[in-house]
Amino acid sequence: MSWLGPRSGGVGVLEAPVSVTNHREGRREGHRDRRRDTGLDVGADAGSREVKAGRSWLPAFRQRKADPAPIAVPAGPAFAEIATEAVASFRSQAIGMRCGSGRDAAARVRVVCSSAAHITDASQLEVWVLLGDVAEERIPPRWDPTEVIADVQLTDWVLQLRAAALGHLMALDWPDIDRVVVRIDAADRVERRGGWDYVVSHAA
Repeated sequence: MSWLGPRSGGVGVLEAPVSVTNHREGRREGHRDRRRDTGLDVGADAGSREVKAGRSWLPAFRQRKADPAPIAVPAGPAFAEIATEAVASFRSQAIGMRCGSGRDAAARVRVVCSSAAHITDASQLEVWVLLGDVAEERIPPRWDPTEVIADVQLTDWVLQLRAAALGHLMALDWPDIDRVVVRIDAADRVERRGGWDYVVSHAA
């Protein structure tokens, strides 16, 4: 069973066992011996093959090429399913994380949600990170940290959260990752202004 062992580098490679190779070579050799024993004219056989390779069969071959069997085309990516899986992975990582430095050191991630269940195109995805244990006035409404800078240390932290969210999407080959929007908001503000209705309506 040494042929199942790994080559250098530790990668297992399946190679044909020697015994199987010798057996096949023996069958081929036996086949050639039987052709010699029967007295078959190899030249005549080659000639017959030459006739078969003539133009007489070419039109039929071309007709088959012009009318190929239909090929099933796979369906496009299921954006909602991919986004839901990526956001769930990010949620597991992010919930409970705290800023840990600066004036807003106590700020923590309370909620992660997204528009994943409602999209039909990759460009429609928005991921929302809602923070708790921080004054609302410290967090701009519907905050996109790539467009608006708040407190420097708080901004640095939420940019790290944004990078983590995009990383989970990239791990699942999300297309056009640069168009994904990650928004930050205060959990209390979102709850007071209608929760999910506030998120989907983009109310300020």
